[in-house]
Amino acid sequence: MAEGSNNASVEATRGGQLHGKVALVTGAGMGFGSELTCVRGLAITKKFHREGAKIVAVDISPALSDSVAESYPDGSVVAVIGDVSKGETWNQALETAVNRFGKLDVVVNNAGVIYKSTPSHEVEEEEFDRLMRINVKSLFWSCKVIVPYLQKRGEGGNFVNLSSTGASRPRPGVTWYNTTKGAVSIMTKSLGVEYAPNKIRFNAILPALGETGM
Repeated sequence: MAEGSNNASVEATRGGQLHGKVALVTGAGMGFGSELTCVRGLAITKKFHREGAKIVAVDISPALSDSVAESYPDGSVVAVIGDVSKGETWNQALETAVNRFGKLDVVVNNAGVIYKSTPSHEVEEEEFDRLMRINVKSLFWSCKVIVPYLQKRGEGGNFVNLSSTGASRPRPGVTWYNTTKGAVSIMTKSLGVEYAPNKIRFNAILPALGETGM
């Protein structure tokens, strides 16, 4: 077992702010993640694990399965490979959380894509559709699949959605990316109001520019 894996397992057994919680993290194989590789989803997973959470890590890359198995041999993190813009991925992730860990408490909508700075009128329709599918439609599916489960369970829950400073301070050349993150921000506010009576919280984080794999 790698030294890093031992350390991660030891940290998790000490408990923490998320002890006893089960989280679903999307984009777990790319983004701002680990301390060493600047991959956001991996860093979120590591931090949650250190705080005692059990985690369902979701990513479209098949390499995630081997990475999770190697880093978390105790089974406290499990991988689901799939496209977050598709309902079947969310259904599989929820089923995995419930079957492996007994429940789901937290969803981190971290998966996202961007494009190289380009004049807005030159961006192709395929690129625009990809942005909307991954950055926006994935949140639609997270709500459609997970919220009914949390309502039925009756113990509340938490959604953490990754927006961007581009939603509030738009950067030229990535207008359509800014647009998707603006959608993330307003969806988060609206859903938070709508499902507050169910004790389901929605919060957005707006990171600045960073070196990621997006």
